[in-house]
Amino acid sequence: MDRHHGPARGHAGRAVALALRLMADELALHRAEASTNLDNLPSQHVLRRNGFTPYGVAHSAILLDGVWQDSLLWERVLDAEWPLPTNSAADGCC
Repeated sequence: MDRHHGPARGHAGRAVALALRLMADELALHRAEASTNLDNLPSQHVLRRNGFTPYGVAHSAILLDGVWQDSLLWERVLDAEWPLPTNSAADGCC
């Protein structure tokens, strides 16, 4: 259960999957990047399930509630190694 928004329903996972499909098919991009707070495990799970891997930490990257916090950096190459979901697969993803 997400501490702020109740039980997870998979909306974020589907949104990430659809964004990846758009990035690859419509925009012909090669790479996607994302970042999360170090303690945001639900968001990290969504990214990991969508083929992202962590690659570093950005120190003092974001100011939240008056405190500079570190961010975990994520990457995903948009290629056949991690196939992108089809539109129907994205409906049930993550």
